[in-house]
Amino acid sequence: MGFGGLSAEIRSVLFVVQFAAVAVAAGWLLVNAAGPRARAYQLGAAVCALLALPAAIAAPLDFPETNSGGFVALAVLAWLGAIGMAATVYAYGTREAVAPAVGAPVGGPAFAGAAAGAAPTRVEPAGVETRVAAAPAGGSAQGDRTVVAGTTGRPAGRLAFLVDRGSDGRPFRLLEEVTIGRAREATIVIDDPEVSRSHAKIRYENGSFVLYDLGSQNGTFLRREGTRRRVQNPVPLQDADVIIIGNRELVYLDAGE
Repeated sequence: MGFGGLSAEIRSVLFVVQFAAVAVAAGWLLVNAAGPRARAYQLGAAVCALLALPAAIAAPLDFPETNSGGFVALAVLAWLGAIGMAATVYAYGTREAVAPAVGAPVGGPAFAGAAAGAAPTRVEPAGVETRVAAAPAGGSAQGDRTVVAGTTGRPAGRLAFLVDRGSDGRPFRLLEEVTIGRAREATIVIDDPEVSRSHAKIRYENGSFVLYDLGSQNGTFLRREGTRRRVQNPVPLQDADVIIIGNRELVYLDAGE
């Protein structure tokens, strides 16, 4: 018998399984976490996994009762890692991954869930195009913003809109193909360092709008009915879907044929 009256076999099972559970949760957050605080959750998950790892490695070793202090410290760290991971997953699930359903109000496509006091949308002429920028509070349009440009293009056979959740609810009608990214040639320009130059696109295919991720570095995420997942394959959009790109949330509103 070794530390705490537990055999090496029991310790191995206990701490290896504990580390495996923490590692799986950390891996999920590293791949799927999105939103303004995603990096903080990912960093916390990685730290928790590292805390649980040493005990899993040392568990099979023999720790006599007279020399078990080292493993006691490792066991404490492992439990701190497991408890910290549980708290991280709970916080992410309650604060980030769960959001109220978003739908279009009766009478026209507009974002129904805009927060009270949201910054107004600033419209500025840009030659033959119109740029619609979600200006931050205080009137400055610099920094993090979403710009709808390149309004020319073939309209799709279905009436659908995107609404920037950070704006005042002004809709942008989807064309046959809409590109989203940080590059100025994109149809929808998101001025955010978390967004790739060519991040995502939406295409009208076989009567539906389909969302594609274009190999973006930080991923494109879709929230539907309170659940969030990373877009890895083309996904047909449904009314009230929320597309998460960087720190922006774009609501898809389907008005039908």
